[in-house]
Amino acid sequence: KREEEGMSVGASDGDSNKKGKVLTEEEAALYDRQIRLWGVDAQQRMGSSKILICGFNGIHAEVAKNLVLAGVGAVTVLDDVKHNPQGLSAQFFLTENGYGEDRGQLGIEKVKELNPKVKITFESGNVKNKDEGYITQFDIVLISGADFDTMIKIDNITRTHNIPLFTSESFGYFSFMFNDLNGFQYTPPAPKENKDSKPQQDDKSQGKEEEESKEDKQNPKRQKLETTNNQPQKVTVHSSSLQQIWNKSWNGKEMDEVHEAFYAITVFYEWQKRNGNKAYVEGQNEEAQLLRIKDELFKSKRGGKSSRNNELLLRIGRSAKADLSPICAIVGGVIGQEVIKVLSAQDEPLQNFFFCDGYHGISGVVQDISAEVRSAPVQQAVVVELDD
Repeated sequence: KREEEGMSVGASDGDSNKKGKVLTEEEAALYDRQIRLWGVDAQQRMGSSKILICGFNGIHAEVAKNLVLAGVGAVTVLDDVKHNPQGLSAQFFLTENGYGEDRGQLGIEKVKELNPKVKITFESGNVKNKDEGYITQFDIVLISGADFDTMIKIDNITRTHNIPLFTSESFGYFSFMFNDLNGFQYTPPAPKENKDSKPQQDDKSQGKEEEESKEDKQNPKRQKLETTNNQPQKVTVHSSSLQQIWNKSWNGKEMDEVHEAFYAITVFYEWQKRNGNKAYVEGQNEEAQLLRIKDELFKSKRGGKSSRNNELLLRIGRSAKADLSPICAIVGGVIGQEVIKVLSAQDEPLQNFFFCDGYHGISGVVQDISAEVRSAPVQQAVVVELDD
């Protein structure tokens, strides 16, 4: 059904290069600036896409804004939270009016004003209660604020059908994103060459290139772009599922270099699971159980107690699901950017974890954490680094 109606952005058989609906003159004028950036074909694919946004919190409010302005085809917001005063600190689509009403319904009325060309609908409900038939209606799925079991369930569905998935959560001054883009194909821009001159390389530079080439061959995710007649060929993303990553051992050099937030998030979700997904209430009993679970996980996955600081873990527990507008804006902006990359199928996406830390300045780190045994996680970039 998805193939008959338009593109399938995550498919590995080339569907990502299908042309979407033909742009009208009005749409071409409206999206002129971005068409100049990524081309007509990419904009047409974007205009045919159907996006599912599960949970209309501060992060997803930012994502919705960016995608609607970019001109996606349709957005469905699935949310079961009622509007309350806390929402005012997280996003700009809610006001003091409407407390007790559906948060998502109130929010999309404002989102619609940004771009009437995009079809935006609201459904009251929770993605944990949705089945495979519902999820596979969409080209991209985004989840925020869900429990861990729900994230695993939806990831298994989307991964089976090559549908890109983005999950995220907010913990006050800290937030993270995970994506599973396994099987997604993109075509990078053709490499630019200087025909007039080719800079000479010293022995040190040549040795570095040889070392990087050897590392690229060992890691399929980092293989250099192949070209035919100077035209770049499609690159297929290979990534681990959330379940595979969570089940992996914590031994090895790679895990020594993984961001401490990965461990803190894992421990917190385990605490949440053992406590029936109830809200974390700060107290001595909760903190003691959180630290006990941490020791248990490090013993089972690493063979000993953790030497890592408990500060971030306890902060994550205390501020679970607390949305702060600046942090949500950063993470939502990154997710929106990555969804547009997937829709345009032209640029290398960030893989597969993005950690945003607002406790120590504001910094964002991307790490590609795999279920495979590697010498170190692939750290693509420091996306954000701002002083106070």
